[in-house]
Amino acid sequence: MARETDGAVRDVVVGTGGIYRIDENIVEVDYWSFRRLNSLGASDELARLCRGDLAENLTALWLDGPRIAVRRQVLDVLGELISDGEKDCFPAVLRILDQVRTMDPYNEALYRDIIRVQVALGKTEGARETFAILAASMKELGCEVSRETIEFLARMKTPSKGTSRRAAS
Repeated sequence: MARETDGAVRDVVVGTGGIYRIDENIVEVDYWSFRRLNSLGASDELARLCRGDLAENLTALWLDGPRIAVRRQVLDVLGELISDGEKDCFPAVLRILDQVRTMDPYNEALYRDIIRVQVALGKTEGARETFAILAASMKELGCEVSRETIEFLARMKTPSKGTSRRAAS
């Protein structure tokens, strides 16, 4: 590291008792920031931090568990932002939901979240396109869009009083 940075960065690895780790006083890691913000409940900051799947370029089998756990945490945070009506965060929320959709293209609850945000942002044509993508994805599986999603869409067309809480995707 010292050679590659012309001496500007050195000693980024700390070793104690045969265990080595990156020195968090020198190196900032997105995952550490994610965990810290998540523990603080800083939902809007967390939404801005997310740029993709955990270690998306690595294919190690041991990463599947943590990757899925982080994805669920992200969806929970986004769900809270959607339920709270934090419209300032909706563009970032929509970007992240679209990223997650590419990783999990058969998650119907995820499509409902995307449609919910698109409608809140006034992007009704985008919501229609999202539904078409969902229908095509379900058809690939030999399924149809669930009754829950059809009922959700019917409720979206009918204005209601108040904001309902939703389950995590």
